Amino acid sequence: GDGAREPLGLFTASDAGIGTSRDVNVGSTTTFTADGLIAAQGALKDAYDANARWLFHKDAITLIRKLKDGNQQYIWQPGLALGVQNQILGKPYITGDNVPHTFSSALYGGMYGDFSYYWIADSVNMSVQRLTELYALTNQIGLLFRDMACDGMPVLAEAFVRIKLSA
Repeated sequence: GDGAREPLGLFTASDAGIGTSRDVNVGSTTTFTADGLIAAQGALKDAYDANARWLFHKDAITLIRKLKDGNQQYIWQPGLALGVQNQILGKPYITGDNVPHTFSSALYGGMYGDFSYYWIADSVNMSVQRLTELYALTNQIGLLFRDMACDGMPVLAEAFVRIKLSA
């Protein structure tokens, strides 16, 4: 979202969240490059690297799995041991259906960062109405929640690096 009556998303460039200074071009107008992903990983400050993860759409993972480094070794590493996540450049990744996946010039294609700095806040000013008569025939009690509000936004821009395809 853009932050106007909805949570501020990770892929919305905003000085209130993550500004364009945290964008890294990956070196191609239509796909990712191994060098570009290495540059994105290197752009994150050391303080956030321990908890950092990649965030991509599954379509991006398909492209990244084909990338090789200078020694013709795939940069994507499968988690072969039980409980070990798949990795890109030594860091785990997560996928999401809402991550941008139109791979063309000047668009976002993923992210690297410490997602503990994306905060979600739920409103504590809500009311609950107990609906005893509505469900009396089935011996159930219904609850109706009102005025429940939720918001979210990145709270520290330097904990994130957005991956952008080159213009």
